[in-house]
Amino acid sequence: MLSTQETWFPYTIQVYVNGHDWVTEQAEYASDVIFSDRSKLPDLFPRLLDHALVNFSAGEFLTFPGRKLTGNFLGQVLTGCRKQRASGARVKHQVNENWIKMYDKSGLVLCVETVIDSPREFRVRGKRTRNGRLQMVWYPMNQCVANVPSHQRVCRAANDCYLNALSVVNDPTPADQQVADLTESKVSRGRRFAGFNPARRDDVLLFQAVLSGAQAFRGFHNSDIRTSLSWDSRDPWERRRQANRVSRMLKRLHVHRLIAKIPGTRHWRVRKQGHTLLGSIVWLHDH
Repeated sequence: MLSTQETWFPYTIQVYVNGHDWVTEQAEYASDVIFSDRSKLPDLFPRLLDHALVNFSAGEFLTFPGRKLTGNFLGQVLTGCRKQRASGARVKHQVNENWIKMYDKSGLVLCVETVIDSPREFRVRGKRTRNGRLQMVWYPMNQCVANVPSHQRVCRAANDCYLNALSVVNDPTPADQQVADLTESKVSRGRRFAGFNPARRDDVLLFQAVLSGAQAFRGFHNSDIRTSLSWDSRDPWERRRQANRVSRMLKRLHVHRLIAKIPGTRHWRVRKQGHTLLGSIVWLHDH
């Protein structure tokens, strides 16, 4: 049995600029997952640390608070792990002055914290004058206390997305029947689709691509998978061929009920069964 607890800490200071103005110096949002059985977390936490260190790269971490790694990003991204701490081990992902930490408390509580020191890394929607007219636009989030709800929204979304990305870490031994079903071909609307080979490297790379933390925030589409697989040919004919190949792969995953289409979009999401089975196969392959 699990229970969750969330804590919100907006720290404010007073600044004098032609009067008094209150701003948010730092915002911290913590999500605690409490285990009723003290024996569960000590067994699970080393796998969570390992998954976070191996699978959450710079681009994936940026998506947790809603960012995306682009070619003009000039910031610094750091990931570190401390296993020798009095209160337990922890992993920390940092982008400039903002970071996410995951650690355990006394072997009973799994804690994920997002801290914002540089809010201008994120954008909020509000009224601003553009071309002489008052319009609703997206603009960099500042430290004004009016943006405290936005701080909380960004932090909570980052925590939720991080925990969802960790949800693939489950029982490292998938059921034999599930693996057997994955290898079998399936028929959909009179068309046969091949199964997957859990020991084949190309199939495991595909599983890693769809389970990537970068896809957990907004789902994924064909181009995301091609980027993850380093299929980025500049030749138009070759790029089309690669896109068609990925489409067939995604259709096979869909027929095996491992991914589902997000309604009204071209994006896909991983189903709960897919997280459990594919995550277990990737874990076994890496170890």
